[in-house]
Amino acid sequence: MNVDSRKVAAVVVAVGAIGLLGTACSSDDDSASNTSAAMSSPMSNASGATASSDAMEPNGMDSGASKPTTITTDTELTTVGGQQITIGDEAIAKSYGERGGPDGYLGKPLGPVVKLKSGGSFITFEHGSLYQNPATGAVYAVHGEIGDEWGRLNHENGRLGYPTSDETKIEGGLEQTYDNGTIKFVGGKVTVTPAG
Repeated sequence: MNVDSRKVAAVVVAVGAIGLLGTACSSDDDSASNTSAAMSSPMSNASGATASSDAMEPNGMDSGASKPTTITTDTELTTVGGQQITIGDEAIAKSYGERGGPDGYLGKPLGPVVKLKSGGSFITFEHGSLYQNPATGAVYAVHGEIGDEWGRLNHENGRLGYPTSDETKIEGGLEQTYDNGTIKFVGGKVTVTPAG
């Protein structure tokens, strides 16, 4: 499925609002979580196909094969819309670089890092998002069918909470763990399993 015009409009509005507020939203700002929901919608690749959770990433690159690049908190990046930003969060900047930066499977950023009221942070790219889990400080990629399902469950504000792993290969598909459960994509079907 392609990103519909309402989702694109929501991203444009959210990115514009964030640009006016600067790169750091107040952690007490209820709108930060709403921005998370708007910016983490499914992203399509250049051919218009939605990023899918399989062994290959949206641009045909294996996520493990992305050539690392150095991204620091002062590295200037150009968003899809042409805005110049930096990733002010060291852990997110490092994780993005390890995943190949703008030339990696996540692609270019759509806007700056957003601080969430629950203590975490996220940034959305052409083909997914990076989320920093506030409990551990670790950064994980969320994308494809698994990311779409997590979005339907209200992202970090939903019953699963924050991601606690990247997608990992399992027999017949992929899985990703979260604070309170797991999402699996096996045989073209997404399933959610609550913890314990």
